[in-house]
Amino acid sequence: MAAAPQIVYCPPMPAQGVVVQKPFAHRQSDVVNGTNGISFGDYKEMHVRSHTIVRQRILPDAGWPFNEVQRRHVILTFMKKRALAVNPLKIPIEGTEREQLLSCCLILRSQVPVLSEILDRLCRESVQTLDPERRRVLEKEILITDRRLCLAQHPDVFERLVYLHFNCGLDALAVSLDTNLLSPVGIRMLVSRLNATARALGYEVPKRVWRGIKRVPKPPRLCPCGAQLFGRQRHYCLKCKAEFMVRRAQALNEERLREHPPKPVRPVVLCSVCGLKPATWRRRFFTCSAECSAIRNEQHKHPPRPVRPPKPLKTVKAIITLPAPKPEKPVIEAPLPKPVVMC
Repeated sequence: MAAAPQIVYCPPMPAQGVVVQKPFAHRQSDVVNGTNGISFGDYKEMHVRSHTIVRQRILPDAGWPFNEVQRRHVILTFMKKRALAVNPLKIPIEGTEREQLLSCCLILRSQVPVLSEILDRLCRESVQTLDPERRRVLEKEILITDRRLCLAQHPDVFERLVYLHFNCGLDALAVSLDTNLLSPVGIRMLVSRLNATARALGYEVPKRVWRGIKRVPKPPRLCPCGAQLFGRQRHYCLKCKAEFMVRRAQALNEERLREHPPKPVRPVVLCSVCGLKPATWRRRFFTCSAECSAIRNEQHKHPPRPVRPPKPLKTVKAIITLPAPKPEKPVIEAPLPKPVVMC
């Protein structure tokens, strides 16, 4: 039987002076307090980073990530495909798995200077261009080239991606934050391509199965006449819809006639000569044609007027009176000037 533990009771200590009483001591201290070296700019850029395990995925995990031999085979085959796509140095990929992996890493890293030059050229063109459409296209190309450059600088990221996504059970966002190379969409694309490579090698990879909500079938739609509706037919079948459109057009015509009644129709007047055709209102005596008008003029032709004799010319006696001559004024002779005698 084990011995009972010995309990030692310490003497009581005075509580005063042990805890420093400060105002608002129960509150949490501020992050930016001048003692920890954190500024307001650093605090503004801070964010919470957490890695969570996916509770349930759409597809069950494949078996190849948990088998060491299959995982190395799939990753090596995937890297060889990427290396053979861009192999400017024509480096042969032969030898053991380690030698093949080193050759693939060397080929992928040889693309770094080329991709860096392409990225610099695209950035310069994006800064100099003034066309918004061209700038938008360049932004997409810069993003794609930058991702390719990151993968070329770190060709060993595929092993870590497989370990974090399958073995650790992290989602695409957590893997993207951990690797800091690709976006969550890029992580999902790489996982899908790795699964396709494993499926091509003959390993078992579960296919996507739609797990949507089972919908209850709706009852068939029926027309008032009893026929079933299909497609875009909402309320009536084709026959009932045609009848409905005819009734609707008749109702609209009646409403339009009530609002705007028609003008009174002129009576039809037949030709006054032949009596067969309606007379045109442009004719003077209600005839239908020029021939009837000529016959009408012959029938109602006026007798010739009698010629009146010319009127005799009237003689007009004109009396011309000449004005009386004016009397002549007497001529008065001016007196001669007297001679002037000079002394």
